[in-house]
Amino acid sequence: MTSLARSSNACLVLLALLLLPACAHTDTPAPETGEADAAASESEASSLETQSSETQSSETESSETTSSETAPSDEGATETAAAGRADAAACDGGLIYDDGTLEAGYGYVPSAKWGRYLQVIDSDDLASRTLDTVCVCWLRSREVDRIEFEVVFHHDAAGRPAAEPYAKRTGVAENVPKNRASGGRFYAVDVSDVEVPEGRSWVGVRYDPSVSRFSYVCADHSPESPQIEGYQQEDRAPTLMPILGSRDPIFAGHRALMLRVKASPPASP
Repeated sequence: MTSLARSSNACLVLLALLLLPACAHTDTPAPETGEADAAASESEASSLETQSSETQSSETESSETTSSETAPSDEGATETAAAGRADAAACDGGLIYDDGTLEAGYGYVPSAKWGRYLQVIDSDDLASRTLDTVCVCWLRSREVDRIEFEVVFHHDAAGRPAAEPYAKRTGVAENVPKNRASGGRFYAVDVSDVEVPEGRSWVGVRYDPSVSRFSYVCADHSPESPQIEGYQQEDRAPTLMPILGSRDPIFAGHRALMLRVKASPPASP
């Protein structure tokens, strides 16, 4: 069963009990009043998880507090309900880290003005350095079923994404499916004029959570899937933060974002 939980600093002292629903409450979202007064270092991420109620948790990394929320569960679903599967053929033949089954979804609460999720890629794993398509899996938990987003490309800077993208392309997801059991849906974005640098670089999505409210990037938590580096940031956080190694429980078990990259065939000699 999936649920929506917002982190609050009141739960910070309960980090040692992350496996417990420390601040469980009903399916009514917490009010946004006062969120605009939060410290500039506070970011609010969100996740679709297999929990029976809304739970709250937070983390502090390098004096930065990151808040999280999870989306409400499917009506009538159970905690043991099977995770949904997205379109396995999306970006077929491209660089695919996920197994097509989503166990979670990451997003940001509507008080955030923008948020982004990035995943590492390597040119050696692509057919060529000239890209063709990026496929992004999205899902939602509320009424808004249209997401305008950007696919963003970042250089690698000493093992992490550079602060600003070197390229970005616009995408639109319409008729976005609702909740985890739906399996989410991949949306293809034409990036045929983008060339990635040799070696490591980063690709991801950036969107406005205040417009595309309660929307989520699908995430693979299957233990059999490879563990892929990722970073995330919203507008009030001063820097990109790693997903792997995060103490925020919504990222526990993270393996990969369901974000696929397909390159153009190599040029004929």
